Amino acid sequence: SRGIEPTTKIYNQLIAVCGAGQQYGKAMELFREMDEKGIQRDAGTYVSAINACRAEQDFDHALELARESEQQGFGLEIATANSLMQVAMEGGRWQEALGVFYDQRKNEFGRPSEKSRKNKRKGDTTIYN
Repeated sequence: SRGIEPTTKIYNQLIAVCGAGQQYGKAMELFREMDEKGIQRDAGTYVSAINACRAEQDFDHALELARESEQQGFGLEIATANSLMQVAMEGGRWQEALGVFYDQRKNEFGRPSEKSRKNKRKGDTTIYN
């Protein structure tokens, strides 16, 4: 019997479910597993992983993921910035949340990257949390 073919969209959903269920460790395990299985991450993958950081109020890891997203060419879109600010606020790090907000305004944070715009034109239906 054939199982479900693992795709970026399925992993994004699994990471999001784990994050919502306060299963930070499992969410990060799935995030790393994508590399091991050669499954490409997209902007939605990073948003889901950053949201999962809320379970542990791990702003430092969330910031690391946001930077990695930017390095991968996704830019720091509005969904990424919002998730990052929520992790900071819930961890009592309001100064960092304000910093993300001001960076967003200064650097046109929130504009979709060219890579994301191309994916949307191809009919990508990536979920964003």
